[in-house]
Amino acid sequence: MGCGVSSCCIPRAEVVEYTDSALPEGFVGVNESSDKKLIAEFVEVLALSFCGSTTSSPEASISWAIDAGPEGSNPVLPLSSEPSKERKDFYNYLMKFIFLTAARHGMCFALQDDQGKIVAAAVAFPPNNRRLHETRNSEWIHIIRCLGGFSNLPKYFTSGRSAKVLGLLDKMLHKAHRQKAPLRHLYVHCFATHPSEQGKGYGRKLAEFLNSCADYMRVPTYLETNGVSNERFYGKNGFVLVGERMAVEVDGQSFKPDGLEGISCMLREPAVMANVTVPK
Repeated sequence: MGCGVSSCCIPRAEVVEYTDSALPEGFVGVNESSDKKLIAEFVEVLALSFCGSTTSSPEASISWAIDAGPEGSNPVLPLSSEPSKERKDFYNYLMKFIFLTAARHGMCFALQDDQGKIVAAAVAFPPNNRRLHETRNSEWIHIIRCLGGFSNLPKYFTSGRSAKVLGLLDKMLHKAHRQKAPLRHLYVHCFATHPSEQGKGYGRKLAEFLNSCADYMRVPTYLETNGVSNERFYGKNGFVLVGERMAVEVDGQSFKPDGLEGISCMLREPAVMANVTVPK
């Protein structure tokens, strides 16, 4: 998946010190220089988790964007049928793209079990004043070329309702992010547990590790999520809802995970807050 990084296209790396010791047992950092098999497995775990299946829930907002389902259906629930190849390919592409935007900043982490299998994964952006999570047009083009060019873009990005909704979500999430987390912070962009490993405590272990990183850096942690159980999970890990949920409506259809009014933006304060000022 590797491709040359052009300084004119890609913002410089924002690598920070996030711990005063080695990574905890079972954790490994993943970047563009990592073993290709490790990168592929990392991307696969993210894609499987976000895609969902008949036995595991998808990431609700993206799933709703590409397939809203019948009016009134709950986007948090497992899929009604096994995901198509087209859907799987979309999520695989999406996670490759996200990995390439974040990897050089040094906060992509995998949690492995005793056999070395990745059971949970996270893509995070370190504290910065450059909104690194907001992919610039030149960076978009560069990464698209790395992934096979514009002809290889999944149709969900380029046409129909899905392209409209994905574009709207992108704009709304960026706007909410700026408003709800104006200080320097750790941004958890993707958080995933392998579908076959859910309910075994791996997600909690990953969340605790990310919390320890934020505490070491003395910064808040920000993320977006959907639905009652996800809000509860992050609440148990120190996060609180920031303001009202972000309502999303497209062509008369409303995004209501578990009946809640939209996307949940959540923030966790560090154990000790650093002396910071709001960036201009």
